[in-house]
Amino acid sequence: MATIDIPDDEYDPEARAIIGRLKDVRDMRSLRWIVYEVFKDFFDKDTILPSSNKCYRFIAEEIWEIWKEIIES
Repeated sequence: MATIDIPDDEYDPEARAIIGRLKDVRDMRSLRWIVYEVFKDFFDKDTILPSSNKCYRFIAEEIWEIWKEIIES
């Protein structure tokens, strides 16, 4: 399998934008919407998948698990 050489900080701006909005998260659905909005703001409109795409749910689920650990500690 071929590997892609991506700098470690490639997606820092997008990650920071999501982190900056975590205070607005009420539930998984609102987090999923935030992820979609950040992607829409940062990526070319031709590469953005519809807001209903499952990829946003998967990303939100990963963030949610980490976020829950942080706020519960």
